[in-house]
Amino acid sequence: MENLIILEIENTADYPEYFFEEDNKRWVFRTDDSDNSFVYIFAVIEKRIVGHAHFCQNDINGQKWYYSRLGVADNYLRRGIAQKMAETGIGNLRKKGVKKICCDIHPNNIASTNLHNKLSFQINQ
Repeated sequence: MENLIILEIENTADYPEYFFEEDNKRWVFRTDDSDNSFVYIFAVIEKRIVGHAHFCQNDINGQKWYYSRLGVADNYLRRGIAQKMAETGIGNLRKKGVKKICCDIHPNNIASTNLHNKLSFQINQ
């Protein structure tokens, strides 16, 4: 794949300047992340954001995190980008001692269900 870079950013103040160019704006948002309770994962090809995942702390002791907004641009689907972003975020949270990571999947989203099965998530109906 053409120069795919997976970026992990814990503070939106650290977003690279090119994140605010017109083609990238739809992937970027700002939150008050000064308490280190967020992790943002971006898939970037040649300074163009092609995917995003958002992880946030879900309890006060930091052992349970929730992730959402896992998405990939249409013309980059089925290339393993979502899996690489999820693995990066999950792996880095595990290194920090996080015990539980949760997400919601729409029941009709077969691709996401299959991905999370691959990642050893417990799927509840």
